[in-house]
Amino acid sequence: TDQAVSLRCVAIDFNVEDGRMRAKTLLISTTDTKIVGDGFIDLGEERADVTLKPEAKDFSAFSADAPIHIQGSFSNLSLSTNIGQALLSLATPAETPEAESVNCQALFERARRDTP
Repeated sequence: TDQAVSLRCVAIDFNVEDGRMRAKTLLISTTDTKIVGDGFIDLGEERADVTLKPEAKDFSAFSADAPIHIQGSFSNLSLSTNIGQALLSLATPAETPEAESVNCQALFERARRDTP
C-alpha cells in the first residue's frame, strides 16, 4: 500500500559460538503486525537459514501469516514463502487468532539485565 506502517520496536538477540549465530530473540513489532523469527547465521560458512513468521494484530485483506524463509549462502540468499499457506490464512480468518501486542520496553529491560 501507499501507507507507511509504524515500526514499534525491533529486538534481536543471538547466541554466538564458533562463528555460528543462533537466534535467541528475533522480533519485529509494527502497529499492525508482530514478526517472530528463528534460525541461524553461520559466519564461517557464510550461510543463513532464518524463518520469519508474521502474526497480524488484526484481520485485513493483507494479513496473510505465511512464514518467510531466508536461506542460502551470503552471495546467493533466497526468499521464499508457501503461497498456499498464505492464501489459506486469508481464506480462514476466523481460525487465525490476533497476535498479542509486544511489550517493547520489557524486551529492552531484559536485554539490559542479560548483557554483562
